[in-house]
Amino acid sequence: KGNMNLETDKKINVVAKRHLPQWDGSSWGSPTYSRSIAFAIADVWMASYGASRSFYDLDMEKLLELHELWEERGDYFDGVFDSQVTVWEAITKIARAGRCRPVFQGNKLTFVRDGEKTVYTALFNSNNILPDSFNINLVFADEDEPDGVKIKYLDADDLYRETEILSSSTATNPREIDFFGVTEYEQAWRESQYLHKHQYRDWE
Repeated sequence: KGNMNLETDKKINVVAKRHLPQWDGSSWGSPTYSRSIAFAIADVWMASYGASRSFYDLDMEKLLELHELWEERGDYFDGVFDSQVTVWEAITKIARAGRCRPVFQGNKLTFVRDGEKTVYTALFNSNNILPDSFNINLVFADEDEPDGVKIKYLDADDLYRETEILSSSTATNPREIDFFGVTEYEQAWRESQYLHKHQYRDWE
């Protein structure tokens, strides 16, 4: 190290493969190679370098359900934390790769994934609305509002160089979103189209 200058230091690369314990629904197995979003979250929650919390305080049923969905979709987390962050920030960043966010229910950590949900519908008219209780607020379009999204991620097929995906070729004022931990083009593309469809909404 003492004989290396800054330029030489930048030429050293490491190919690392993450090994994590796997949950099969009833017990934890030995650490094996894994790109799983769910098991990365569990590792941060339980490991000594993370929260050091019991998996009994983790909604493993929900996490396993999400794991199966993410594996089916090809959604993975390949990020490396090379600076100090809080446990909550780390879990939030990992979950973001699966279009998900952590929330607490009591003292148990569970997760909510953004997506289409079945909701109740109802019809309102003059027969079931209180007089003078209904109003409509009209908001005009703001020229400074984003008209698309620009996804930034490290592309594994391009030596992990920073790559950008524009959600629409007509976007002139896109919102820039960094997809930490996403390294696959297909996953980044799907997320760009989802955010574009849902008016550039993001949970960060």
